[in-house]
Amino acid sequence: MENMNWKTGSLIAILAVGGLLQVMKSLPGTNPASWDFDAIRLSGEASPYSVKMGQSAKPRLPVAKPLAHAAKMGGVDLKAQMLVFSKDNAPGSLSTEAAKAGTQVAQKKDEFEIYIDPVTGKMMKRKKKKKKKKAGDKAEEIAAQEAVQEEAVQEDDKRIEQVVADVAATGGFQTVEAKKKTDQPAAGSLEDWIRQLLTTPDASATKHFISQYQNGKVTSTVFYQIVQLMLEDSRTDMKQLGVMAAGVTPSVRSFEMLAEMQRIERPDTALRTSVDRFLEPYGTNLNYLNVLEKVLGADNGYVSRLAVHKLNTAANRYLGASTLAPGDLGATEVPDNGGVAASPNAQYFTRFLTLLENLSNSSNDQSMVEEAKNTLADLRTLLGTAPAQAAAE
Repeated sequence: MENMNWKTGSLIAILAVGGLLQVMKSLPGTNPASWDFDAIRLSGEASPYSVKMGQSAKPRLPVAKPLAHAAKMGGVDLKAQMLVFSKDNAPGSLSTEAAKAGTQVAQKKDEFEIYIDPVTGKMMKRKKKKKKKKAGDKAEEIAAQEAVQEEAVQEDDKRIEQVVADVAATGGFQTVEAKKKTDQPAAGSLEDWIRQLLTTPDASATKHFISQYQNGKVTSTVFYQIVQLMLEDSRTDMKQLGVMAAGVTPSVRSFEMLAEMQRIERPDTALRTSVDRFLEPYGTNLNYLNVLEKVLGADNGYVSRLAVHKLNTAANRYLGASTLAPGDLGATEVPDNGGVAASPNAQYFTRFLTLLENLSNSSNDQSMVEEAKNTLADLRTLLGTAPAQAAAE
């Protein structure tokens, strides 16, 4: 019985020593030891068991590289390195790769936003929309230079309405080549001019276009197609530019366009004022009489009536003694006998007598007939042919 108790106690002691060694093996250290159970054997009578401690072929704990590295460096706080090592190798801590990944996730956190799905009602995460990058300093400088050039091209920031009014007051303009846009074509097709002129109202570009036409670099067909498109445009500024183009290029077609704009435009608008100003020279300038003669050759409703009215205005201006001061071009000298002396400008108006007679006799427009008869009577009086005509009748 005693023999059995001794054996049992010895077995318990062995198990206790084995458990203690196992605990010691799990402790961290700079030179970890492993226990080889093959080394446990009987070695003599005095010590029934002996334990051999040797190095394990495969250490189970990682080698403390940070401490070894710190030991080689001078002036390094080993205590701080040990704290970092213990923290990194503590159970449940993130590995180096995981820590880096966590840092990257934190940095990109602001790239995502939380929103509520309108269909499911659940909170969802999505990537935020990137903001547009601002232009660099160089781009801003270029934009500023272009803005300055644009201001110069736009006639010192004047509104198109004022530009057209200035041209109407002076009867023309001079193209400043230095302010001309570099992308303005010297000559081109109808499509080229449409892209150049009808995209945005531009007084400078329109003046350049007019100059190209006057210099024979743009055909009359292309010119008047562009002008017509301007007048039909819904933008008032574009209409103003069309009126300017027709106004500074006197012709039958230009007169017809201006007359039509006068007919449809309200009298109280700035556009109507521009039209009236450009039509005014047809009744005050002898050089415009050739245009009126051609217009009167075709009975064209309102256009022809306006031409007759302008003819009457011009006749009173250049043949009437009461409307001009002595010495003015077209002033008529009244002789002492009370008769009407022939004006030097009579030759410009006698050709209209036949045209007015034909209109008064053949026109289907009653308003045209009345306008032609009144102008014919005034013209005969101014030319001094009224008394002879009355005697003949």
